[in-house]
Amino acid sequence: MDANAESANSEKMLKPACSISSFLSTATTQVGTLSDPPVKDEHQDQKPLEADSKKCWRELEVKNMLLSGDEKSISRLREFRLYNDAYAQMEGLQPFSSQKERLVFPQSWDWRFSQSLLEGPEATAAKLAKQSIRRFSQIPFEELVRRACGLPSQGIDDFLREYEFLKVHVYSAFTRNIEHLELLDQLKGCLNEIDADPFVCTAIERVCQGVVSQRKPHVPLTEEKSENMKPELDERLQWIIDPLQRLLQSPDTAQNVLRQLKILKIRFSKLYRSPEGSPEATWGVFSTDTLFFEQIQWSDVSDLAMALSRKDQDVFSQCLVNTFYAKDRHARRALNARWNCLSIAVEECMVAEVDISRKVDHLAQELYRVRNYYSLTAIVQGIKASGLPTKALRNFGYLINSEHNYQRYQLLMKHMNTRPGIHFLVPALSTAVRGNLELADMA
Repeated sequence: MDANAESANSEKMLKPACSISSFLSTATTQVGTLSDPPVKDEHQDQKPLEADSKKCWRELEVKNMLLSGDEKSISRLREFRLYNDAYAQMEGLQPFSSQKERLVFPQSWDWRFSQSLLEGPEATAAKLAKQSIRRFSQIPFEELVRRACGLPSQGIDDFLREYEFLKVHVYSAFTRNIEHLELLDQLKGCLNEIDADPFVCTAIERVCQGVVSQRKPHVPLTEEKSENMKPELDERLQWIIDPLQRLLQSPDTAQNVLRQLKILKIRFSKLYRSPEGSPEATWGVFSTDTLFFEQIQWSDVSDLAMALSRKDQDVFSQCLVNTFYAKDRHARRALNARWNCLSIAVEECMVAEVDISRKVDHLAQELYRVRNYYSLTAIVQGIKASGLPTKALRNFGYLINSEHNYQRYQLLMKHMNTRPGIHFLVPALSTAVRGNLELADMA
């Protein structure tokens, strides 16, 4: 190789080195050293708020639903709106914001300081509790599910804001009339005594704390222990949000969780969506138990009928003597409670339309075959309460016909060639009360 060629090759090899050197020099000049990260503009690469929020519950499973065309599951997903607007637009689902208008609550709380002085704390507490339950009854179950999923809920935000208005209203009145602080303390106590909802209780408790902090020297201070303080208003929803979160995060399939949510929606509506409130409504932990649905979905129906009958027989053997002969109310309550639980579970599943009506019909037939009239009539009652005409209701509806003291049921028992396994409790009790223990002895 001659010198000129070697020189030319050297120049070619040096050019990249010069370029890198030039880049390093430029970078050092502009931003210091490479070990120092470049200073970004504070708005550079800033993600929109929507991108930081949850897009969709169980996104991969939902994607598979959409690809497979699982219309029933997709319909339930839309019903609970377990996605945000961006995901809805991306997948062709109806956006959340266009589906629901904001909730409409009564214009203002019907509470006046002068009226409270006249009526007293008990009447005032009852009035506030009634207004509060009416507000809570406006919240659709779907909104609570969305909040449990980590998605925004304008309805719940509006609901909680109602209690901020109440707090300001009551606080303003009592700070101007602080000599009546005892009335406020009595109002708080009365709300707790009548087991009012946690929202109004917490609002009034916060008012008490605020007014006490502004007390005049002559007003005695009632000490409040911090360990007895209730959480803030939004945390007062945890009695229902926490159980729903556990369900949404359970290892069960998305399709099955959506079915369970449909069942729980029926339960919630019966308990809390009546403007006057249901006598069965409580403010303890909301039950997400759907045991009957899970049993009938995954178990062999004949095996389930036998399992129910064995358990029923155990309960009857423990309570039978006391129920019929000693007239023990606790024993009767135990038998009635078990019957009612099964009946309500069947009703919830039927109304929710979670694809088990044929299995329920089959279960009723199996219970009739093994002569378990106790659980059979509970199932028939649940179907009847759902308002859905099924084969089981047509075949066995006469068993719960109360005309002439369940005459048709009693006639059936008299004409049975073999003794029934487990009795329908209601007619057996009604005849036993009148001194006829024939059906009780047959049980």
